[in-house]
Amino acid sequence: ATTLASLRQQDWDVPATIERLAGTVALSRRADRAAAASKGRR
Repeated sequence: ATTLASLRQQDWDVPATIERLAGTVALSRRADRAAAASKGRR
């Protein structure tokens, strides 16, 4: 989904759901990294 969003061209209309999915995946990965980092600090 992230690849699709990043490859989007001006004349190619990517559905908003794909862009939202890419954002959700990125947010989830960020949260996972933060959780792993805080677990490592304890």
